[in-house]
Amino acid sequence: MIYYIVPFLIWLIFCVWKALNDPQKLRLFDYVFALPLIVLSVLRGEVGPDTPNYIETAQGVIWWKGQRTIDVEFGYVLLMRLTAIFTSSPALVVAVISLLTAILFFTMLHMWENGRCTISLVFIPLCYFPFTMNTLRVGIAFPLAVIAILQLEKRRFFLFGILALASISMQMTVAILLPMVYLARPGAKISRKGKLYGMLIVTIAVYLGYRVFGDIILYKLLAYSLPPSLESNSGFGPLLLSVICSIISIWFCEKPHRYLGFIFLAIQVAFYTLTAFSYAGLRLQSMALFAQVLALFCCAKRPISGRQLAIVLLLCCLASFTTARNFIVSAGEPSAFIPYHFAWEHQS
Repeated sequence: MIYYIVPFLIWLIFCVWKALNDPQKLRLFDYVFALPLIVLSVLRGEVGPDTPNYIETAQGVIWWKGQRTIDVEFGYVLLMRLTAIFTSSPALVVAVISLLTAILFFTMLHMWENGRCTISLVFIPLCYFPFTMNTLRVGIAFPLAVIAILQLEKRRFFLFGILALASISMQMTVAILLPMVYLARPGAKISRKGKLYGMLIVTIAVYLGYRVFGDIILYKLLAYSLPPSLESNSGFGPLLLSVICSIISIWFCEKPHRYLGFIFLAIQVAFYTLTAFSYAGLRLQSMALFAQVLALFCCAKRPISGRQLAIVLLLCCLASFTTARNFIVSAGEPSAFIPYHFAWEHQS
């Protein structure tokens, strides 16, 4: 665990110092303190449950010209093909995509909080390691969806459409995340005419997407409709964090926006109920919690006070505990995250 703890502690100490002593926005040079986290993701070996699968998929694209990739969204396949122009090593392709994911992650947080760093104290233990070291498609799709909504807030509709479609092409379930991120951004208001145009564009895009990529979409729907055996307490962790975030929003957020915490809690409960029938409920819970944390920091009182910072550190500890619990051995199987090893090392 030391490989995960030390890089995050470096960033955490810097962010706490920054919040208490320097009210200015983060500058590009400040992200040097995030380099250990980025290096950790890029130089890892087959760490993370899905990393071997991503390497195998890259092999299919590079060596076998894309055969056996029906279960992978076309946007990610295209990204692998573009990366493979510069290298024929599947492991290196995955490493480059991990680097892109890490850059997108910090770009998303910087843009969402207008250059501040407090939100990263929660999102790094909650999302960074899974996004950059395991679920790479999610790690690219979620930040793209967030950046798309930020463009919508600035009425850059064309750029919003491009980024939204790019995010969905990486992970199709992001089509459900986009409305939740829009809800998490109270400033992203558009007129009725804009909404009508948006619905028309989305309808046309969905129709064309289904006509072109119908087989892949049906495969995804079938995969989520099959109810794999889940533990009885599956989904309880995101639900508990959602409850805590909803309570915290009473003190943390501006008064007109406190209701958002309880709206997301209601969404979370609905998705938690779905976990009894399908694994899709667990994915939707993660999306709802992701959007809820975004809403919490978007609606936070400014400037941040020492008491608010204490609340952020509390959430940081809870998120760290949740992630550490997922890293530890479960159901008698060894952890895919521990022990950490670099790409040039052989896992014992």
